[in-house]
Amino acid sequence: MFRTLRHLCLGVALLAAGNAIGTTYHVAGQNPAASDDNPGSETLPWRTISRAAQALEPGDTVLIGSGVYRERVSPARGGASAEAPITYRAAAGATPVIKGSDVWKPDWKPVEAMPGVFSARLDESLFSHYETDDEPALIATGNPFKTRISISNGQDKMVKPTTGLAISLVARPDDEPPFPQVLGQIYADGDPLAQAAGKDELARTPRSFFVGAQGDEILLHWPADAPPLADVTFEITTRARIFAPQIRGLGYIHLEGLSFEHAANQGPFPQVGAVSVRSGHDWIIRGCRIRYAQTLGLDVGSEFFDDRLRDGNPRSSGHIIEGNTITDNGLCGIAGYNCHDVRISGNRIERNNRLGFIQGLNASWEEYAGIKILGSRQVLVADNLVQQNGAFGIWFDNQWAGSRITRNLVLQNQMAGIFIELGNAPEAPLLVDNNVVAYTSGHGIYCHDASDVIIAHNLSYRNSDWGIWLWTISPRGDPGGCSNNQVRNNVVFGNGAGAISLPFPGKLNENNSSDFNLVDSYGTFIGIKPAAFQLNLTQGKYPAKKRDLVAAVLDTYQKYNIPPSRRLSEELLSQQPITFDLDLWRLVSGNDRHSRTGPFQKSFLRTGVPDFECVLGEGYTPFCQAVPGVSQDYFGDPIPAAACYPGPFQAPRVDPAAFAIFEKYSRNKEGNLFIETQKQTGRNRFILWPKSPIPSQVAP
Repeated sequence: MFRTLRHLCLGVALLAAGNAIGTTYHVAGQNPAASDDNPGSETLPWRTISRAAQALEPGDTVLIGSGVYRERVSPARGGASAEAPITYRAAAGATPVIKGSDVWKPDWKPVEAMPGVFSARLDESLFSHYETDDEPALIATGNPFKTRISISNGQDKMVKPTTGLAISLVARPDDEPPFPQVLGQIYADGDPLAQAAGKDELARTPRSFFVGAQGDEILLHWPADAPPLADVTFEITTRARIFAPQIRGLGYIHLEGLSFEHAANQGPFPQVGAVSVRSGHDWIIRGCRIRYAQTLGLDVGSEFFDDRLRDGNPRSSGHIIEGNTITDNGLCGIAGYNCHDVRISGNRIERNNRLGFIQGLNASWEEYAGIKILGSRQVLVADNLVQQNGAFGIWFDNQWAGSRITRNLVLQNQMAGIFIELGNAPEAPLLVDNNVVAYTSGHGIYCHDASDVIIAHNLSYRNSDWGIWLWTISPRGDPGGCSNNQVRNNVVFGNGAGAISLPFPGKLNENNSSDFNLVDSYGTFIGIKPAAFQLNLTQGKYPAKKRDLVAAVLDTYQKYNIPPSRRLSEELLSQQPITFDLDLWRLVSGNDRHSRTGPFQKSFLRTGVPDFECVLGEGYTPFCQAVPGVSQDYFGDPIPAAACYPGPFQAPRVDPAAFAIFEKYSRNKEGNLFIETQKQTGRNRFILWPKSPIPSQVAP
């Protein structure tokens, strides 16, 4: 059972009490009287947050004033219990920003024969506080501009402490471009500059920089119409992390209302976020902003998947990540490995994988997503806005028993809006319910090598590929497979390739079912086309054979006397993927016998508001059966135990007899223009974000 409701109540109580059991200290970097030699009182505050981090005891709170704090904060200790946490909180009305960068004032010199290009030297002294926790797994050069980004499984980073630098992390050999990207990043008046892979690319790209072969020189392409270089504030990343303990396993630490920017952190594995719980437990991170980490914004779990770490790998658990804005990080917004009993809710997760890492192109490992959860149990991801990530929106990977993905708005992501990979949990299925997934450049909801997943009451809308796709692609899990999955009570509309695709039944794919869905339309915005379904072919240890699928289709033609006009020849069936309309799908697969078509007469999801406006179709009626464990819709409204609506909205927002008025130009008999008023009934508008808080967080 999730512990998050208990945590929520305790958190509210502690806020109300102001953590009265401890002492309240003050940090005010902009106060001329501030000094780390002060007692940390309101009148004599500390200058740095790091000073507070060494002094705070369980039950204490530090209130942090406005200003920019350029430091890595490493708490010396955690709290003692949920009733006695250590709290780092923005002072009332304050906007503290903690940065992993320093202001850089280089001596820019023009480069001959390269118009608009300037050069400057990087002094090693700039990186005197670049630290990587003295871990064998985390060894680096001590200079992020001499260390390449490595997105990998970590094996090429593992070296013994006595061997020094791992060769694979050297920034670049002194040879020809394209050169790999380095961990270092440069900002001009707050905006990140693009990192060029060579001088030719630099010359073509204004507002870009190139790191010289030895990592000690920067070339900058600065456009002529930009402010003079002397008037620009440059910042360079000089720290690997911004808020992270030096030791693992600390608990009961609260971060509230703080901003974190600019970290030169290495990519997974290991997972090292700009803000990191470092295998801790019972952290609350609320109302914070995390952006512009070179790889991971926030990690909420462990760092590596074995016990080679110096002080072990304690299980990370009990975190609440709520109401944060996590954007523009190079690889991933939130990452959690080996974390349990965690709630991630009410966050804005946007534009992550900013640097565009793709396996096989510029990375050897896939860890890119708005939210990536790996090897974890009882994780609740609820009520988040996850949009415009250059990666998967929400990705659960390699075991997720008892977890839930619910009531999220997942828009304009790439590859898949929601991705479920590799796992099985017959006693505690993964529940994916009441999400709105739209405009993905890829599948809406996608599963591979995953069993015991319940996909219910979602709206999968106008994604470029399939609305919902489940299959087996590898032998992982020995033998692995895709079985015992349920697709229930969803609205699947307008997806480019088709509505629902399930694996062709076989040794690895058993007991998958789909029913009580409301489906229609594939392709473009022009007209309504029949919904398409597909039985896909298993890959992996026991690959399905196309001839067996073709034989099953031909047998169905014969058994049910399908007229010739609706049949494909055996030759055509063998040459192309086989899709079915709803009637044939029912006969061939036995699925969706109660499903319907006709969800909307007209509909549009606006991403800018965002809202969803529609005129309901004749199929949009409460014809579904309730799914156990799913008691609230997208807005938190109750779902009836019987005769419920499909999709994430249980109550139409207007009376069917009510009407909306709009105007259009028409011509009268004489050919003169006039404005004609029209009425339209049944028009619904659902404001999708922001949402009112939903008090109960229910475990499946």
